[in-house]
Amino acid sequence: MGTQMLGGGVDLSDMVHVPAGDFLFGFSGDEEARRRYELPPAVTLYVPEFWLDRTPVTFRQYKRFLEDTGHVPPLRSRAIGRDWLKKYEARH
Repeated sequence: MGTQMLGGGVDLSDMVHVPAGDFLFGFSGDEEARRRYELPPAVTLYVPEFWLDRTPVTFRQYKRFLEDTGHVPPLRSRAIGRDWLKKYEARH
């Protein structure tokens, strides 16, 4: 099997393809327990296909991915990422 590449030259050989499908999200057990622990009720969500790394991604690998692809991180993580990057660069 040859190496599959994602846009931006991202190598998929160390990744697992997760096919699209329905996903049960939330708590589907005893209703009394769900209310006691304030858990969300179970709902079925559709999740589009995606690729997942076989091993955890380091911050260094993620930073390189962002630089190599020009990908913009999710808005929610930008402030956290800036703080982390300042600390990381100060140590290295």
